Amino acid sequence: MRRTRDSWLDTPTPPSCNREVSGLRLFNGEDLHFHERRKSMMEVQRKWLDDQIKDLNDRREKEKQEQRLFELQSFQLNEARKLREDRARQEKKKMNVSARDFNKSMEIETKARKTFEKKDRRLWEREDLQYLERLRSLGPYRNPLRA
Repeated sequence: MRRTRDSWLDTPTPPSCNREVSGLRLFNGEDLHFHERRKSMMEVQRKWLDDQIKDLNDRREKEKQEQRLFELQSFQLNEARKLREDRARQEKKKMNVSARDFNKSMEIETKARKTFEKKDRRLWEREDLQYLERLRSLGPYRNPLRA
């Protein structure tokens, strides 16, 4: 490479009469497909946004469905718990009625037994008194061998 004293500022300007249109069609850094590329990028971006919106809507719908299923399951569990509690309450009520009836029957039986025992004791005492009366009516005991 040869050095010259000329600087780039000293380059001669072409004469004004020789101005012709350049034959070059593509310049360095020029983008001839800018509009097409931008349009396709916008379409890709629009598709990506549509996909994101669709995914978001699908996720929200899935969450709503899961919430509905959870509420249904909770409702069913609460209903089953209510049925079990009602059944347990009815069983407890039946047991209380049964215990009350048993206690009443035991009370009646105890009263009857006490009445029977009282009558039996009176009868036994009466029989004992009659036996003692018969013994007194016989007089004193005499031994037949000593007489």
